[in-house]
This record gives sequence, C-alpha cells and structure tokens, in this order.
Amino acid sequence: MNEFIPSSDRTPEKDPRIAYFDKHAPRWIEYNSPEEVITRFDAMKDELGITPGRNVLEIGCGPGQFTGWICEQVAPGKVMATDFSPAMIAEACKQSLSAEFMVSDICSEAPAVKAFHTAFCYNSFPHFRDKSRALKNIAKTLKPGGVLIILHFAGREALNNMHSQFGGPVQNDHLLEHEEMEKLIVSAGFKIDIFKDESDLYFIRAQK
Repeated sequence: MNEFIPSSDRTPEKDPRIAYFDKHAPRWIEYNSPEEVITRFDAMKDELGITPGRNVLEIGCGPGQFTGWICEQVAPGKVMATDFSPAMIAEACKQSLSAEFMVSDICSEAPAVKAFHTAFCYNSFPHFRDKSRALKNIAKTLKPGGVLIILHFAGREALNNMHSQFGGPVQNDHLLEHEEMEKLIVSAGFKIDIFKDESDLYFIRAQK
C-alpha cells in the first residue's frame, strides 16, 4: 500500500508553477495517457537503471501514472515518488501502489540522503526553477555510484517550443543548451555516460 509522507516546508508558494500543476492535477492522466510512454520505458529499462533491487527516487511523479511501473520493475527495491504539487501527490495517493509519496521540492532540499540507486526525472527537469541546486540535491540523495536519469520523449528544441506556447508559469521552463547542461551536471558531482538529443528523445544518464 502506498504511504504518504507529510511535508513541513517543501512547497514554497513563491513558485507559481505549484499552483499551475495543482490546477491541472485532477485531469493530468486524462491529458497524458501512459500506455505509449510505458512501452518506451520497457524498451529502455536497463539503460534507465530501473531494475530489480534498486531503490528509486522519482522526482516530479505527478499523479503517479508511471510510479506503478517503476515499482514493478525494481521490486523488492523501494520507490519514493515526489512532486512539489500537493494536488498531484493527492491524486497519486488515490492509487494502490507500493511506493512512498512525498510533497517535496528538489530545488529546496534533498528528501533523503544516500538512500537511492537511481534518481528518475521524467518530464520534470525543465520545471526546476534552480537547476543547479536541484542537481546538487539529487546528488545528495544518491548512494555512491548512483545514477541520475533525465528523460523526455521529445528533443530539446521541440520541448522548449511547447512550453513557450503553453505560456503562463511554465513558458520559460526550458532545457538548457548542451554545453551549459553538461557543465551543470558535472559541477554537481556527476560523470555523464549518455547524452542524447534527438527528434523524439532527450536522454541523459549520469553517474555520481
């Protein structure tokens, strides 16, 4: 059964993205059908570090539409699924999943220290208002040799254009240029194993 871990000060109201995602939470799965995404996850799961026995931190889990897949792949490993949107976590907690759910803002703090083998950021990294601090906090959560995954099933240019068209609080939530992104990741204590930016795939795997 899923467990909800309350938060003390993990959702700073000054970040307007929180209200944006809270508003869309009740219909998020309707807007974002998981079937095609899970098929692509299946094809990549060895590269993603989502394998049996690994503890995974899912950052930006939304309403948990992919959390169940992660739990199935890593069992008996543990999954902690986090989001800075309380409404998204509330939706996720409606599902019967063997995961812990936490309202947590990775730009403010690390939800746990040296607890995870994999930090999984699917469709979430552009929304981190302080990407440098987020990466440093992610590094804190990982065990030595732990893996960071940043993944989108669209290239950087297409994703950035989409967010610009959405407007509002997410209009400037962009993936950085390759050189700048690489610099941030390395400065947070990671070594990059894979960096792909293709028309239908943006994929970074880095090791602590």
